[in-house]
Amino acid sequence: MNGKKNFNGVINFEGMKIPHLPQYRTELILQYQGDNFSTIFSGFRVIDEKGRVVPDIYTYGGIYINDDFTQFTITVFIDGDSQTWSSSDGLMITAPAKDRVEASNLSRKLMSRLGITLNN
Repeated sequence: MNGKKNFNGVINFEGMKIPHLPQYRTELILQYQGDNFSTIFSGFRVIDEKGRVVPDIYTYGGIYINDDFTQFTITVFIDGDSQTWSSSDGLMITAPAKDRVEASNLSRKLMSRLGITLNN
């Protein structure tokens, strides 16, 4: 209705070097409302072998997205409970990028749209 793209879905990460969701968490969710930023989170913790859950938000990170949803960078929080991330040594997942320099430049571009400046 407002002309912005919306997306609600599940996020899955593959690869050995990508931080994975802690054990006993429900799947990661992205609820994007078209504002070039959102969070990636798990809303529940599994409490037993039957799969019962309790509300317990774990934030994986923040995602910065371009207008047509073809470029993104995720600032991965060190600990989902503390929601900390540092531009000097924080982990980022960025695409599309062929190397670290290209990923850094894209991250800088996407985050600067929201007034965030990255250190080198």
